Amino acid sequence: MHCFYYIQYCKVFKGFFSFLFSLCFFHAKDIFSSQLLLIIITSSPRGGRGLCFK
Repeated sequence: MHCFYYIQYCKVFKGFFSFLFSLCFFHAKDIFSSQLLLIIITSSPRGGRGLCFK
């Protein structure tokens, strides 16, 4: 029953994650690094269980 917590977490950190992704896409020649970062964040127990990205 932590839906509200996860939603608030996503709202707070969505900008930060977007910043990280933009840096990763800008610097990476291939998209593998960005996908790896996405997997790490979405698999994290404190990462909102992927709600930010679904």
